[in-house]
Amino acid sequence: MEYQTHATSTTFDTPEPPIARNRSVNIANPFKEERQTMTSNMRPMLRLSIASLLILLLLTACGAPSGETVTLTDTSIQLSPVTATTASDITFHIKNTSASETHEFVVIQTVLPADQLLPGADNRLDEEKLTSMGEKGDILFGQSADLVLKLPVGHYLLICNLPGHYQAGMHTAFTVTS
Repeated sequence: MEYQTHATSTTFDTPEPPIARNRSVNIANPFKEERQTMTSNMRPMLRLSIASLLILLLLTACGAPSGETVTLTDTSIQLSPVTATTASDITFHIKNTSASETHEFVVIQTVLPADQLLPGADNRLDEEKLTSMGEKGDILFGQSADLVLKLPVGHYLLICNLPGHYQAGMHTAFTVTS
């Protein structure tokens, strides 16, 4: 038997490493292909997450604040809406639009209309003789405040009970229906 050898090369019959047999490898960054595959698999999830976030932001921005919007002027209390259809936690979003007056916001439960409640000598209603459900005191002009109350079904008066304000017209009716 004769063997042929060449001085410049010797041939061996060995299998290629598995990585070289399956695909070509980028020597500079061997994980590049895997990263691209993972990124392309994550794109639909990322798009869905971004779309969901945008929808949530749009829904939040489009609606007015949930609850009752109350505007305190120099001589009135404006309310929208004037009826709540659920007896539960009700949020009053109060804004004092007066140029110079400080106001308070008091929720009174009563069956009487506003014209049957008479202020005392101090030009205020006697809150001790009424059923006060809660209040926000001293809302400075130009300021806002929120008041959250658990109100059962019934008739209410929303008033400013600072001296002289009730007589000036700072009261409005409010009803919780069910």
